[in-house]
Amino acid sequence: MSSSLENDLTAKIQKVLAHIDQHLDEPLSIEQLSEIAGLSKYHFHRQFTGVMGISMYKMVQLKRLRRAASQLVFRQDSIIDIALEAGFDSAEAFSRAFKVQFAQSPSQFRQHPQRKPWDETEVIKVIERVAELEVSIIELQPIWVGVLGHDGPMSSFYQTLQRFIQWRKQHRLPPTKSRTFNLLHQSNDDSSAISVAVGLPNEQSFNADLLVNNELGVTAQTISGGCYAVHRHTGSWDGLESRVNALFSQWLPNSGYQIRDEDLLLERLNLYPETPENELITDIYLPLKK
Repeated sequence: MSSSLENDLTAKIQKVLAHIDQHLDEPLSIEQLSEIAGLSKYHFHRQFTGVMGISMYKMVQLKRLRRAASQLVFRQDSIIDIALEAGFDSAEAFSRAFKVQFAQSPSQFRQHPQRKPWDETEVIKVIERVAELEVSIIELQPIWVGVLGHDGPMSSFYQTLQRFIQWRKQHRLPPTKSRTFNLLHQSNDDSSAISVAVGLPNEQSFNADLLVNNELGVTAQTISGGCYAVHRHTGSWDGLESRVNALFSQWLPNSGYQIRDEDLLLERLNLYPETPENELITDIYLPLKK
């Protein structure tokens, strides 16, 4: 990274990596590692991913699996003992994760270790820098929204989205007339903590009772106002994660601002498939301290 501030963030992450290496046998929590880095635990997970291109939890698992691979080859410990030392509850769970990483089961690797998958785990991917990262600083007014939360794997997100669209249609809040948001929540593991939200009319013109105990689970919430950095992403939603990572790893360290402990906000200004993927527009909001 080119600037001293970016290098400072990288140095903090390197300090965390050194601690992980030295304490692989111990529980490693986001609270503990963010404190070692001297960063807010609320956004540490994203800052780590922004620098390393891999989440903290996946990094810890990768390091434990690499060590387990060496143990399989160079020690005579049983597979279950190695699995437990790597933090897995069972040999079966360990075997599944190991095979995903090394394309061999633990017993196959012990007998005939393949070098190529092992070599590929030596290089920790660092995300590419985003060449152009235009950011505006705005003062956002609080926004009253109807929200449906989703905690869990993204493989089940479409079911959540279907319920949200159903509620939205029932109450005549189409994207052409009401704003569409995602709230990205802090998550203490690798699950996807995300909510879908729709901007609501003012409370005088909207029946708030519709948001109480409705069968689809939509609730009322106010998106916090205040200072935000806003970056507009044009194109496929597949590129959003790299943009968020770049905001944390490239823009924020040089900005003179600090992140505020609030949810990240995405505003979908148009939607697929009504809009071609290359024309999708999404505004990314980072909450800032003044």
